Amino acid sequence: MVDTYSRIIFVHADNVGSLQFAEVRQALRGKAEMCMGKKTIMRRVVAAKAKTHPELAQILPLLRGNVGLVFTNEDLTEVRDILRANKKEAPAKAGAIAPSDVIVPAGPTPLDPRSDFLLPGSLHLHQDCSRCH
Repeated sequence: MVDTYSRIIFVHADNVGSLQFAEVRQALRGKAEMCMGKKTIMRRVVAAKAKTHPELAQILPLLRGNVGLVFTNEDLTEVRDILRANKKEAPAKAGAIAPSDVIVPAGPTPLDPRSDFLLPGSLHLHQDCSRCH
């Protein structure tokens, strides 16, 4: 892909499902190609390609976490806009860190104050809660 495309965009891909990847790839069709893979394999491939394309050595430190590479010859703004248009919010998973503040507004909630949420009852918050311990 490095020989075919002249520009690369990095994408952060945490909490992105396979259906969403398919939709993004479809939206990029004809304009760009998205490459996702294991971090170690991506680093090996980029390091191998850096032998013939020395400018690629600069991106090795950036291959951290769950990232993908989008290769294109098109205007980067246009490709970025396609990527942003396909960005979706995802429901939280257990143990995940929220990317932004979560505020539970004051008032009644459908949650039971006991540990068993299947029993009837409700929990009433007297003030907004921005974090729970």
